[in-house]
Amino acid sequence: MRFFQLDVARAVAIYMMTINHVYPTLLSMFTLRELALSDGAELLILASGVAAGLTLARRVDARGWKILIARVARRTGILYLASLGITLGLVLEHLIIVSTGVTVSTSAVKSDLPTWQEILFLTHAQGNVLILRTYVFLSVLSPVILFLLRWKVAWTLVLSFALYLAMQLWFWIADEPLGGGQLLFWIPSWQFLFTLAFCFGFRGCPPLPKWTVWAAVLCLQFGLLVRTETIPIDLWSFVHKPSLGPLRLISGLATGVLVWRFIPRQLTMVGNWKGIVDFIVSPGRCPLFAFVVSELVVVGAEELSALAGYSTIAQVFFPLAAAIFVMLSSACFLRYRELSAAGEKRPVADTESGMLT
Repeated sequence: MRFFQLDVARAVAIYMMTINHVYPTLLSMFTLRELALSDGAELLILASGVAAGLTLARRVDARGWKILIARVARRTGILYLASLGITLGLVLEHLIIVSTGVTVSTSAVKSDLPTWQEILFLTHAQGNVLILRTYVFLSVLSPVILFLLRWKVAWTLVLSFALYLAMQLWFWIADEPLGGGQLLFWIPSWQFLFTLAFCFGFRGCPPLPKWTVWAAVLCLQFGLLVRTETIPIDLWSFVHKPSLGPLRLISGLATGVLVWRFIPRQLTMVGNWKGIVDFIVSPGRCPLFAFVVSELVVVGAEELSALAGYSTIAQVFFPLAAAIFVMLSSACFLRYRELSAAGEKRPVADTESGMLT
């Protein structure tokens, strides 16, 4: 059974990440980056955690731990190959752009080309490979989280929160991430959000109490006041992305609460308007494919925007064009998969089944 909330959350997160990464862009004012203290990445992590909790618990009950471990190994391999694909794609774009004699402006291709060791071990920071590298870690961790949740839910959440607090303490003492330690700070933060969402899915997604909805609204309103500098307090250390500070994670959690509460559970409850809704939400149904396409198309869109002199029209057209390209590519990919499944007379793979796959 699919959950429309998860598809919407993942699609919206990928659209926002696509738009925000074509920098600069005027469309960012309509994304969480400008309206809250979090952005699409937190929403994507939450949706992935819920999907993993819903699916993995059910699969263990139906087929046992051996099948689960095999599936997690396969998913981890797919994520790893996707990371390699994005990296090699960015390297190719770098070479093409440099060969044209155009001044390189995008951050994804400005840096030196990674070595083969950095590519194979995912130790570079090209584009958003850091996010996929974190997903590789979370994929491996998911059976451990499921095992601990089946042992004792409360202690699992306490342990997850303790790891996050340890990371924050290190960040405050060091004042900033040391050397290339950005991912090291991200992992406990993502893991904490992922575990919370995993627990929610593991328990079968119970209805949210009304107070959580009001708390989420107040949290997002507070974030908007901070963003607009209505509250003249320096909260950067609590929001800064490399550390994924407490306020940023709470803001991301609040966004997830509102999505789950106000987006209908089933697509049929809102109507599909001759497939238009399903078409728009298509990146959420194949999030890994959409994420890879997004990362590759963003570089080209940003470079074209630079060639256009970052004009007002360019700051609107190219981010929007990149998002539309991701939507069209995802819809075509889903259609191809449906036709392939029909030709082989097999059911279409369940893309709800956790992580980015």
